[in-house]
Amino acid sequence: MRGIGTSELNNQPLFLKSEQIAHDLGELLKNRFSKKSLLYLQYAIFLSINKKETLAIDDETIMFLKTGIIFNSIKTCFLQHDLDIDDGNIAFISLIYKNLPYNPDSYRLIEVDYQYYRNRLLKSYPSVVQLIRNFEAAFEMNLLGEIEFEKPLMDLVYTTSLGINEFLLNQYYFTNCSDRYIKEKVSQTIRLWLKDNFLSNITMSESIILQFCHLVMPILKKGEKKKTPIILVAKDEYSHMLFRNNINKIISENYFFINDEIYYSIDEIPELFFNINCFIVCERCLLDQEKKFILPISINNLTNDLKDISNYIFSRVLTKQ
Repeated sequence: MRGIGTSELNNQPLFLKSEQIAHDLGELLKNRFSKKSLLYLQYAIFLSINKKETLAIDDETIMFLKTGIIFNSIKTCFLQHDLDIDDGNIAFISLIYKNLPYNPDSYRLIEVDYQYYRNRLLKSYPSVVQLIRNFEAAFEMNLLGEIEFEKPLMDLVYTTSLGINEFLLNQYYFTNCSDRYIKEKVSQTIRLWLKDNFLSNITMSESIILQFCHLVMPILKKGEKKKTPIILVAKDEYSHMLFRNNINKIISENYFFINDEIYYSIDEIPELFFNINCFIVCERCLLDQEKKFILPISINNLTNDLKDISNYIFSRVLTKQ
């Protein structure tokens, strides 16, 4: 595709029709293509129209793609232009399209697209959940359901499982020396998962892993700082349940967690928690006096107490005190 210049194709009617089909596909799928993406897709469509032979794409892959929106949208666009091509070439264009950035008019469409492909992928490849759990264990953080991690991972698994990732990389990526240990951990996690879950000899190059690392490095580097525990002290199980549920609503699970142990008095808290970075929340009736390092809470003043706790925790994290 890179070897064909546009100047020598501009006079060909099918090349111009390919551009119109690419435009129509973008309209149908609400994708505002960049100039580069549009040209890339135009080439793919033109090659598919001109190719006489059937592409060597396995039936299982085609069946999977035929159940999706992209495949059927491409087929619709071709029929609107009175063109009939075989499923193998539609599958080829589908794979090319899936590798292009999705640039919709609203963020809501990005979320809908993410959830749609997430459900399809997890249904077809349930072992992906185990892969995410492996990453969570490797980096000691919650990643399941995190769009900024799962979306690049889904693209990686999608193209790897279909055996096309080596053909879709279109630029080089580099990792800083200081981040190399993260890249090695990512590489090891992915390769072990491939070995355990795929019978066929699927390979993955360093360039593909570097591309994935480039996208997920920001969230994985957050894992370098472990989540801060919140210790809760309350007089009975009802108070524990009430306070725990309400505190969970105001904290980020990426940075904090409420300790599972139940304490009914300040004296029951292990000395360890007074010597590490943590937050202690105690029901006000169990405090002899207000203490700066213990955050009071009570049922009668719950709304204001939650606001104070949230502000205090946020200011401490922001100033890293």
